[in-house]
Amino acid sequence: MNIWANLGLVAVGGAIGASGRYLVGYLIPSPRFPIATFLINASGCLFIGILLGLASSPLLASSVKHLLRLTAVGVIGGYTTFSTYAFETVALLEEHRLAAAIGNVLGQTVLGLILVAAGSHTAHWLLNLRPGKEAFRD
Repeated sequence: MNIWANLGLVAVGGAIGASGRYLVGYLIPSPRFPIATFLINASGCLFIGILLGLASSPLLASSVKHLLRLTAVGVIGGYTTFSTYAFETVALLEEHRLAAAIGNVLGQTVLGLILVAAGSHTAHWLLNLRPGKEAFRD
């Protein structure tokens, strides 16, 4: 694929991811704690762990790996939000809610790392159990 096709796929994926983020934020009100952003970033960590875990497998064709990476950049990049997480944490600090701010930082960081690892391990487990593993090879 050329750079323009890749860019188009990432842009479409970004629009899908950003729309999903908006929808989750709309459906989950967060008046006291930024739970919507917390859930968005946590689920995004799980999804990127799965996608990039699959993309790291030697069982998949390079074209499939490339598509998985573009999906991760576009969809998950548009879906997750570091800037909103940072803004909401600062807002908690400005409201003198130190425990909530610390909980948000530690919770999203630790849970995010755990979920990326869980997603990656899940992807590898799925590929190792799939019959006909060579079906997706070049």
